[in-house]
Amino acid sequence: MPSPVEDRDDAMHQGRLHYLDALRSFCMLYGVFVHTSAFLGPQAIGLIGPASAYFRMGTFFLVSGFLVPLVAGTPFAWVAFATVLYLPYFGLGVLMHAGRGLFERMHRASPVALGLGALLLVAAAALPAGLPRAAGTIADIVARAVLTVALVATLLGLARALVPARSRVVTLLIDSIYTVYLLHYLAIYALGLLLLRWLPAGPAYYLTLAPLVIVLLVGFHHRVVARSPLLRLLLNGRPTPVAAALPTG
Repeated sequence: MPSPVEDRDDAMHQGRLHYLDALRSFCMLYGVFVHTSAFLGPQAIGLIGPASAYFRMGTFFLVSGFLVPLVAGTPFAWVAFATVLYLPYFGLGVLMHAGRGLFERMHRASPVALGLGALLLVAAAALPAGLPRAAGTIADIVARAVLTVALVATLLGLARALVPARSRVVTLLIDSIYTVYLLHYLAIYALGLLLLRWLPAGPAYYLTLAPLVIVLLVGFHHRVVARSPLLRLLLNGRPTPVAAALPTG
């Protein structure tokens, strides 16, 4: 029976680790819920938005780094800060590609690391107010990094266990994910305003709107975008579908 490392090497040799595609798609779909929550206000649905900061972007950058081994006072200040903040996850993804041991380690959940990250985050928030601002920022970044890496490792392990091979559902989702992500802002606002005619703003409204946006955009992709080489090129960056033939099993 092949080992997990041999399975990884076989999958990489074939050119695809489908559970990474599935995990990336999950994080992108989670963004629909985050942005729907923003449409309704910061307290619309509890921890949906705040939770995103602890795994979604870290997962994006780590997977990107694995798959691609090869300004204060200005509007660009946030871009520079976000790049520095998330670049280590990209680098960690590159190192995962180069090291089998790290690859396997990043697929194992660690309750100790999760607990340590949570404790560090609480400790960083409780630092005395008189400390230099830089000290508080560094403490917060370190605490978030420990918790994020632990959460990403948990997600990678779950994804590999739940998506052992390509399936029809995963293929359909991967094929449509960029259409969903590029159009979801427009769909949230358009459908959100329409839905207000029947549902008042609140948790029930939110839990109806976010899944409805996903379902309609996935359908739009496969009924419209997938049949047009021009739209596939504009929205997905390629004139042909991800998979020419879907698996039958």
